[in-house]
Amino acid sequence: AAAKQALDAAGINEMHRFAVVSFNCPYQLFERVRLETVALNGAVERSDFGEYVDMDILLPEENVERFVSRLTEMSSGTVKTVISGYKMAAVPFLNEN
Repeated sequence: AAAKQALDAAGINEMHRFAVVSFNCPYQLFERVRLETVALNGAVERSDFGEYVDMDILLPEENVERFVSRLTEMSSGTVKTVISGYKMAAVPFLNEN
């Protein structure tokens, strides 16, 4: 019984296909990009800080176009993205039982 309660509390993970979107952006856009990524059910996979912030983010495939549009708007068209691959990743869902 205790094991079932622990599993129920932990939730269920489902695997989904995510696009890996790669780009670099100015420091002043980093937090806005991070927030936009989370708002679109994505995650920052990598962020390296140099002259610019070099980033790889994971986004559900259906949200890539919207993200690219928002990033283009935020950066006045100066940030260019590339889909550098696809990855299967777990997405947690709360078990409602």
